[in-house]
Amino acid sequence: MFGVSVFRVKGNPFTPSFGTLPAVLVGRDEVLAGITPLFGRFSARDIHWATHLRGHRGAGKTVLLDQIQEAAAQAGWWVLQEDAGAGAPLPAKIINRSLARLAEHDPSRRGRRIASVHALGVGVGLEPTPPTPATVTSVRDVLDAIVAAEANGVLVTVDEIHQAPEKALDELGNAAQHLHRAGRPLVLVMAGLPRPGRSHEPTFLARAWQPDLGRLTDADVERGLVDTAATAGGRFEPLALRRAVELAAGEPFLLQLVGYHAWEAAHRQPIRVAEVERAASPALATYNRAVTARMVADVSPDQRAFLASMARHGTPVRLGDVRAEHEWSQSQAGVYRQRLIDAGLVVPAGWGLVEFAIPGVADVLAEEL
Repeated sequence: MFGVSVFRVKGNPFTPSFGTLPAVLVGRDEVLAGITPLFGRFSARDIHWATHLRGHRGAGKTVLLDQIQEAAAQAGWWVLQEDAGAGAPLPAKIINRSLARLAEHDPSRRGRRIASVHALGVGVGLEPTPPTPATVTSVRDVLDAIVAAEANGVLVTVDEIHQAPEKALDELGNAAQHLHRAGRPLVLVMAGLPRPGRSHEPTFLARAWQPDLGRLTDADVERGLVDTAATAGGRFEPLALRRAVELAAGEPFLLQLVGYHAWEAAHRQPIRVAEVERAASPALATYNRAVTARMVADVSPDQRAFLASMARHGTPVRLGDVRAEHEWSQSQAGVYRQRLIDAGLVVPAGWGLVEFAIPGVADVLAEEL
Protein backbone atom coordinates (compact mmCIF):
# COMPACT_ATOMS: atom_id res chain seq x y z
CA MET A 1 0.00 0.00 0.00
CA PHE A 2 2.83 2.32 0.82
CA GLY A 3 5.22 1.16 -1.96
CA VAL A 4 6.81 3.94 -4.00
CA SER A 5 6.43 4.06 -7.80
CA VAL A 6 7.58 6.83 -10.09
CA PHE A 7 4.93 7.42 -12.74
CA ARG A 8 5.55 9.15 -16.03
CA VAL A 9 4.65 12.79 -15.91
CA LYS A 10 5.75 13.71 -19.43
CA GLY A 11 5.10 12.37 -22.90
CA ASN A 12 7.23 9.82 -24.72
CA PRO A 13 10.61 11.50 -25.43
CA PHE A 14 11.67 9.08 -28.19
CA THR A 15 11.05 10.17 -31.80
CA PRO A 16 11.07 7.24 -34.25
CA SER A 17 10.29 9.14 -37.43
CA PHE A 18 12.59 10.05 -40.31
CA GLY A 19 14.00 13.56 -40.23
CA THR A 20 12.76 14.32 -36.70
CA LEU A 21 15.40 15.81 -34.44
CA PRO A 22 15.91 13.50 -31.45
CA ALA A 23 15.92 14.84 -27.91
CA VAL A 24 19.53 13.65 -27.60
CA LEU A 25 21.88 13.25 -30.58
CA VAL A 26 24.69 10.75 -30.02
CA GLY A 27 27.58 9.30 -31.97
CA ARG A 28 28.00 12.07 -34.51
CA ASP A 29 30.23 14.43 -32.52
CA GLU A 30 33.10 14.08 -35.02
CA VAL A 31 30.92 15.28 -37.88
CA LEU A 32 29.59 18.31 -36.02
CA ALA A 33 33.05 19.15 -34.67
CA GLY A 34 34.41 19.12 -38.19
CA ILE A 35 31.82 21.42 -39.77
CA THR A 36 30.32 23.80 -37.21
CA PRO A 37 33.58 25.65 -36.33
CA LEU A 38 33.61 26.99 -39.90
CA PHE A 39 30.64 29.20 -39.10
CA GLY A 40 32.64 31.07 -36.48
CA ARG A 41 36.01 31.09 -38.16
CA PHE A 42 35.81 30.21 -41.84
CA SER A 43 38.91 28.95 -43.60
CA ALA A 44 39.00 27.87 -47.22
CA ARG A 45 41.85 25.52 -46.27
CA ASP A 46 39.57 23.46 -44.03
CA ILE A 47 38.67 20.19 -45.77
CA HIS A 48 35.23 20.19 -44.17
CA TRP A 49 33.97 23.08 -46.32
CA ALA A 50 32.52 20.47 -48.72
CA THR A 51 31.04 17.43 -46.96
CA HIS A 52 29.20 14.39 -48.27
CA LEU A 53 27.12 12.61 -45.61
CA ARG A 54 26.61 9.19 -47.14
CA GLY A 55 24.77 6.43 -45.31
CA HIS A 56 21.89 4.01 -45.55
CA ARG A 57 18.30 4.83 -44.57
CA GLY A 58 17.92 5.46 -40.87
CA ALA A 59 21.58 6.43 -40.33
CA GLY A 60 20.59 9.94 -39.25
CA LYS A 61 21.72 12.00 -42.25
CA THR A 62 18.77 14.41 -42.24
CA VAL A 63 19.04 14.90 -38.49
CA LEU A 64 22.70 15.85 -38.95
CA LEU A 65 21.74 18.32 -41.67
CA ASP A 66 19.24 19.92 -39.29
CA GLN A 67 21.90 20.30 -36.59
CA ILE A 68 24.39 21.81 -39.02
CA GLN A 69 21.79 24.22 -40.40
CA GLU A 70 20.86 25.35 -36.90
CA ALA A 71 24.50 26.01 -36.02
CA ALA A 72 24.96 28.06 -39.18
CA ALA A 73 21.82 30.11 -38.62
CA GLN A 74 22.82 30.87 -35.03
CA ALA A 75 26.17 32.14 -36.33
CA GLY A 76 24.43 34.54 -38.71
CA TRP A 77 24.98 32.57 -41.90
CA TRP A 78 22.25 32.31 -44.50
CA VAL A 79 21.12 28.71 -45.03
CA LEU A 80 20.10 27.60 -48.51
CA GLN A 81 18.32 24.28 -47.94
CA GLU A 82 17.40 22.12 -50.92
CA ASP A 83 16.39 18.58 -51.81
CA ALA A 84 17.62 16.86 -54.96
CA GLY A 85 14.56 14.61 -55.10
CA ALA A 86 11.21 15.31 -56.76
CA GLY A 87 10.41 18.68 -58.25
CA ALA A 88 12.39 21.11 -60.36
CA PRO A 89 16.01 20.30 -61.29
CA LEU A 90 18.48 21.02 -58.48
CA PRO A 91 20.26 23.92 -60.27
CA ALA A 92 16.92 25.65 -60.89
CA LYS A 93 15.95 25.26 -57.22
CA ILE A 94 19.22 26.80 -56.05
CA ILE A 95 18.95 29.70 -58.50
CA ASN A 96 15.32 30.49 -57.65
CA ARG A 97 15.80 30.35 -53.88
CA SER A 98 18.93 32.50 -54.06
CA LEU A 99 17.28 35.09 -56.28
CA ALA A 100 14.40 35.34 -53.80
CA ARG A 101 16.92 35.99 -51.04
CA LEU A 102 18.77 38.60 -53.11
CA ALA A 103 15.51 40.42 -53.67
CA GLU A 104 15.16 40.81 -49.89
CA HIS A 105 18.45 42.69 -49.61
CA ASP A 106 18.63 46.46 -49.69
CA PRO A 107 20.47 47.32 -52.94
CA SER A 108 22.34 50.11 -51.15
CA ARG A 109 23.93 47.52 -48.87
CA ARG A 110 25.22 45.43 -51.74
CA GLY A 111 25.95 48.01 -54.38
CA ARG A 112 29.69 47.53 -54.11
CA ARG A 113 31.96 45.05 -52.43
CA ILE A 114 35.67 44.70 -51.70
CA ALA A 115 37.40 42.89 -54.55
CA SER A 116 40.97 42.84 -53.24
CA VAL A 117 43.06 44.07 -50.33
CA HIS A 118 46.78 44.55 -50.90
CA ALA A 119 49.52 44.50 -48.30
CA LEU A 120 49.17 46.89 -45.35
CA GLY A 121 45.64 47.75 -46.42
CA VAL A 122 46.79 49.86 -49.36
CA GLY A 123 45.03 49.62 -52.69
CA VAL A 124 41.54 48.52 -51.70
CA GLY A 125 39.58 47.83 -54.87
CA LEU A 126 35.81 48.02 -55.25
CA GLU A 127 33.87 45.86 -57.65
CA PRO A 128 30.78 47.01 -59.53
CA THR A 129 27.31 46.05 -58.36
CA PRO A 130 26.97 42.27 -57.98
CA PRO A 131 24.88 40.44 -60.57
CA THR A 132 21.19 41.26 -60.54
CA PRO A 133 18.41 38.71 -61.07
CA ALA A 134 18.22 39.74 -64.70
CA THR A 135 21.85 38.77 -65.31
CA VAL A 136 21.98 35.54 -63.31
CA THR A 137 21.93 32.51 -65.59
CA SER A 138 23.83 29.80 -63.68
CA VAL A 139 24.42 28.33 -60.24
CA ARG A 140 27.90 29.85 -60.30
CA ASP A 141 26.51 33.35 -60.95
CA VAL A 142 23.85 33.15 -58.27
CA LEU A 143 26.10 31.70 -55.57
CA ASP A 144 28.70 34.33 -56.35
CA ALA A 145 26.05 37.01 -55.91
CA ILE A 146 24.47 35.65 -52.73
CA VAL A 147 27.79 35.07 -50.97
CA ALA A 148 28.74 38.66 -51.77
CA ALA A 149 25.44 39.93 -50.39
CA GLU A 150 25.49 38.03 -47.10
CA ALA A 151 27.30 39.58 -44.15
CA ASN A 152 28.82 36.34 -42.80
CA GLY A 153 28.56 33.43 -45.18
CA VAL A 154 26.28 30.94 -46.92
CA LEU A 155 25.61 27.32 -46.04
CA VAL A 156 24.16 25.21 -48.87
CA THR A 157 22.65 21.87 -47.84
CA VAL A 158 21.31 19.34 -50.31
CA ASP A 159 19.44 16.26 -49.11
CA GLU A 160 18.83 13.18 -51.31
CA ILE A 161 21.94 14.07 -53.32
CA HIS A 162 22.04 10.53 -54.75
CA GLN A 163 18.99 11.46 -56.85
CA ALA A 164 20.74 14.35 -58.60
CA PRO A 165 21.84 13.71 -62.20
CA GLU A 166 25.59 13.91 -62.74
CA LYS A 167 25.15 17.03 -64.87
CA ALA A 168 23.53 18.82 -61.93
CA LEU A 169 26.28 17.59 -59.59
CA ASP A 170 28.93 18.86 -61.98
CA GLU A 171 27.29 22.29 -62.15
CA LEU A 172 27.00 22.55 -58.38
CA GLY A 173 30.53 21.26 -57.87
CA ASN A 174 32.06 23.66 -60.38
CA ALA A 175 30.26 26.63 -58.82
CA ALA A 176 31.28 25.66 -55.28
CA GLN A 177 34.90 25.10 -56.24
CA HIS A 178 35.01 28.47 -58.01
CA LEU A 179 34.01 30.20 -54.76
CA HIS A 180 36.35 27.99 -52.75
CA ARG A 181 39.35 28.93 -54.88
CA ALA A 182 38.44 32.58 -54.31
CA GLY A 183 38.40 31.99 -50.53
CA ARG A 184 34.74 32.92 -50.21
CA PRO A 185 32.72 31.87 -47.12
CA LEU A 186 30.63 29.07 -48.62
CA VAL A 187 30.06 25.70 -46.93
CA LEU A 188 28.36 22.88 -48.84
CA VAL A 189 26.93 19.82 -47.07
CA MET A 190 25.26 17.07 -49.09
CA ALA A 191 23.47 14.00 -47.77
CA GLY A 192 22.28 10.89 -49.55
CA LEU A 193 22.22 7.14 -49.91
CA PRO A 194 25.13 5.10 -51.27
CA ARG A 195 25.32 4.83 -55.05
CA PRO A 196 26.22 1.12 -55.51
CA GLY A 197 26.90 -0.14 -58.98
CA ARG A 198 27.93 3.21 -60.43
CA SER A 199 31.02 2.90 -62.60
CA HIS A 200 32.46 5.98 -60.94
CA GLU A 201 31.48 8.61 -58.45
CA PRO A 202 31.34 12.23 -59.63
CA THR A 203 34.71 13.83 -58.93
CA PHE A 204 33.32 16.53 -56.68
CA LEU A 205 31.54 14.02 -54.42
CA ALA A 206 34.62 11.81 -54.31
CA ARG A 207 36.78 14.75 -53.18
CA ALA A 208 34.38 15.95 -50.49
CA TRP A 209 34.95 14.97 -46.87
CA GLN A 210 33.02 11.76 -46.24
CA PRO A 211 32.75 11.05 -42.51
CA ASP A 212 31.90 7.58 -41.27
CA LEU A 213 28.16 7.24 -40.61
CA GLY A 214 28.37 3.60 -39.61
CA ARG A 215 26.96 1.92 -36.55
CA LEU A 216 26.87 3.72 -33.24
CA THR A 217 28.97 2.20 -30.49
CA ASP A 218 27.21 0.42 -27.64
CA ALA A 219 28.32 3.25 -25.36
CA ASP A 220 26.68 5.83 -27.64
CA VAL A 221 23.45 3.81 -27.85
CA GLU A 222 23.39 3.47 -24.08
CA ARG A 223 23.89 7.19 -23.64
CA GLY A 224 21.16 7.91 -26.18
CA LEU A 225 18.66 5.71 -24.38
CA VAL A 226 19.54 6.90 -20.88
CA ASP A 227 19.75 10.61 -21.65
CA THR A 228 16.61 10.63 -23.82
CA ALA A 229 14.55 8.88 -21.14
CA ALA A 230 15.91 11.30 -18.54
CA THR A 231 14.56 14.30 -20.47
CA ALA A 232 11.06 13.09 -19.53
CA GLY A 233 11.87 11.85 -16.05
CA GLY A 234 12.32 8.20 -17.01
CA ARG A 235 15.05 5.59 -16.69
CA PHE A 236 15.91 2.00 -17.59
CA GLU A 237 16.72 -0.76 -15.13
CA PRO A 238 20.30 -2.03 -15.76
CA LEU A 239 19.26 -5.34 -17.38
CA ALA A 240 16.60 -3.59 -19.46
CA LEU A 241 19.16 -1.07 -20.68
CA ARG A 242 21.56 -3.84 -21.69
CA ARG A 243 18.81 -5.59 -23.67
CA ALA A 244 17.70 -2.33 -25.33
CA VAL A 245 21.28 -1.62 -26.44
CA GLU A 246 21.48 -5.11 -27.92
CA LEU A 247 18.21 -4.66 -29.83
CA ALA A 248 19.20 -1.26 -31.22
CA ALA A 249 22.26 -2.86 -32.89
CA GLY A 250 23.99 0.48 -33.33
CA GLU A 251 21.28 1.89 -35.59
CA PRO A 252 20.06 5.44 -34.73
CA PHE A 253 16.54 4.85 -36.06
CA LEU A 254 16.24 1.52 -34.24
CA LEU A 255 17.46 3.19 -31.04
CA GLN A 256 14.48 5.53 -31.24
CA LEU A 257 12.08 2.70 -32.10
CA VAL A 258 13.17 0.49 -29.21
CA GLY A 259 13.08 3.39 -26.77
CA TYR A 260 9.68 4.55 -28.00
CA HIS A 261 7.96 1.16 -27.74
CA ALA A 262 9.59 0.32 -24.40
CA TRP A 263 8.38 3.65 -23.02
CA GLU A 264 4.85 3.01 -24.30
CA ALA A 265 4.84 -0.46 -22.76
CA ALA A 266 5.97 0.82 -19.35
CA HIS A 267 3.03 2.13 -17.32
CA ARG A 268 5.41 3.11 -14.57
CA GLN A 269 9.12 3.81 -14.20
CA PRO A 270 11.73 2.46 -14.31
CA ILE A 271 11.51 0.59 -17.64
CA ARG A 272 12.09 -3.12 -17.02
CA VAL A 273 13.32 -6.01 -19.17
CA ALA A 274 9.73 -7.12 -19.75
CA GLU A 275 8.86 -3.79 -21.39
CA VAL A 276 11.97 -3.89 -23.58
CA GLU A 277 11.09 -7.42 -24.72
CA ARG A 278 7.58 -6.24 -25.57
CA ALA A 279 9.17 -3.44 -27.60
CA ALA A 280 11.30 -5.81 -29.69
CA SER A 281 8.63 -7.06 -32.10
CA PRO A 282 7.02 -3.72 -33.10
CA ALA A 283 10.39 -1.95 -33.20
CA LEU A 284 12.04 -4.54 -35.47
CA ALA A 285 8.93 -4.86 -37.65
CA THR A 286 8.89 -1.11 -38.31
CA TYR A 287 12.65 -1.01 -38.94
CA ASN A 288 12.48 -3.94 -41.37
CA ARG A 289 9.60 -2.36 -43.28
CA ALA A 290 11.04 1.16 -43.43
CA VAL A 291 14.73 0.37 -43.86
CA THR A 292 15.79 -3.22 -44.43
CA ALA A 293 13.10 -4.28 -46.92
CA ARG A 294 13.66 -1.18 -49.05
CA MET A 295 17.41 -1.75 -49.12
CA VAL A 296 17.03 -5.40 -50.06
CA ALA A 297 14.55 -4.47 -52.79
CA ASP A 298 17.16 -2.25 -54.44
CA VAL A 299 19.75 -4.98 -55.10
CA SER A 300 20.10 -7.17 -58.18
CA PRO A 301 18.90 -10.82 -58.28
CA ASP A 302 22.47 -12.12 -57.95
CA GLN A 303 23.13 -9.89 -54.96
CA ARG A 304 19.86 -11.07 -53.41
CA ALA A 305 21.01 -14.66 -53.92
CA PHE A 306 24.24 -13.75 -52.13
CA LEU A 307 22.24 -12.41 -49.16
CA ALA A 308 20.03 -15.51 -49.14
CA SER A 309 23.12 -17.72 -48.92
CA MET A 310 24.37 -15.68 -45.99
CA ALA A 311 21.04 -16.18 -44.25
CA ARG A 312 21.10 -19.95 -44.86
CA HIS A 313 24.68 -20.42 -43.67
CA GLY A 314 24.42 -18.03 -40.72
CA THR A 315 26.74 -15.12 -40.20
CA PRO A 316 29.56 -14.42 -40.23
CA VAL A 317 29.90 -16.61 -43.32
CA ARG A 318 32.90 -17.54 -45.43
CA LEU A 319 32.84 -15.94 -48.86
CA GLY A 320 34.08 -19.25 -50.26
CA ASP A 321 30.95 -21.04 -49.01
CA VAL A 322 28.67 -18.52 -50.71
CA ARG A 323 30.69 -18.77 -53.92
CA ALA A 324 30.62 -22.57 -53.94
CA GLU A 325 26.86 -22.72 -53.43
CA HIS A 326 26.24 -20.72 -56.61
CA GLU A 327 29.29 -21.91 -58.57
CA TRP A 328 30.41 -18.33 -58.99
CA SER A 329 33.94 -17.42 -59.95
CA GLN A 330 36.06 -15.67 -57.37
CA SER A 331 35.77 -12.40 -59.28
CA GLN A 332 31.97 -12.69 -59.55
CA ALA A 333 31.57 -13.31 -55.84
CA GLY A 334 33.98 -10.46 -55.11
CA VAL A 335 31.93 -8.03 -57.22
CA TYR A 336 28.65 -8.99 -55.53
CA ARG A 337 30.29 -8.71 -52.10
CA GLN A 338 31.60 -5.22 -52.86
CA ARG A 339 28.27 -4.05 -54.28
CA LEU A 340 26.50 -5.18 -51.10
CA ILE A 341 29.11 -3.45 -48.95
CA ASP A 342 28.61 -0.27 -50.97
CA ALA A 343 24.85 -0.60 -50.50
CA GLY A 344 25.24 -0.81 -46.72
CA LEU A 345 23.88 -4.37 -46.43
CA VAL A 346 27.09 -6.29 -45.76
CA VAL A 347 30.29 -5.61 -43.83
CA PRO A 348 33.59 -7.53 -43.68
CA ALA A 349 33.86 -9.69 -40.55
CA GLY A 350 37.45 -10.88 -40.78
CA TRP A 351 39.64 -12.51 -43.41
CA GLY A 352 37.31 -14.04 -46.03
CA LEU A 353 34.23 -13.49 -43.85
CA VAL A 354 31.16 -11.26 -44.21
CA GLU A 355 28.12 -10.51 -42.07
CA PHE A 356 24.96 -8.43 -42.36
CA ALA A 357 25.47 -4.72 -41.73
CA ILE A 358 21.94 -4.01 -40.53
CA PRO A 359 19.31 -6.01 -38.62
CA GLY A 360 16.50 -7.95 -40.24
CA VAL A 361 17.96 -8.98 -43.61
CA ALA A 362 17.33 -12.69 -43.00
CA ASP A 363 13.82 -11.94 -41.75
CA VAL A 364 12.97 -9.86 -44.84
CA LEU A 365 14.26 -12.59 -47.17
CA ALA A 366 12.29 -15.25 -45.28
CA GLU A 367 9.07 -13.23 -45.66
CA GLU A 368 9.58 -13.08 -49.42
CA LEU A 369 9.86 -16.88 -49.79
